[in-house]
Amino acid sequence: MIAEHIDQNTHDTVNPEPFSGPDEDLFKNALCSHYDQCLDLAAKENWPQFSCQACKFQNSHIEIKPNAGEMTGYYRLLTRVFMRKDGMLFLQ
Repeated sequence: MIAEHIDQNTHDTVNPEPFSGPDEDLFKNALCSHYDQCLDLAAKENWPQFSCQACKFQNSHIEIKPNAGEMTGYYRLLTRVFMRKDGMLFLQ
């Protein structure tokens, strides 16, 4: 079943679709200004996964401009995720 949600601010309809295929075939646009509404809808409908493939907003993007202070945390996280016990980074 395809569910729809009306954006209360723009009155546009978002229409994510439930998705059950392989992850490499999954398309999501996490930078879409409506992404949070699609997450809410997927949770409400109890979908394990959803796709933005058929949505008219699939190519829309919000502008993100991180400041230098925010980037430090991202770099620390990446280092902890990809650092081996011997201090070298995983490169593959």
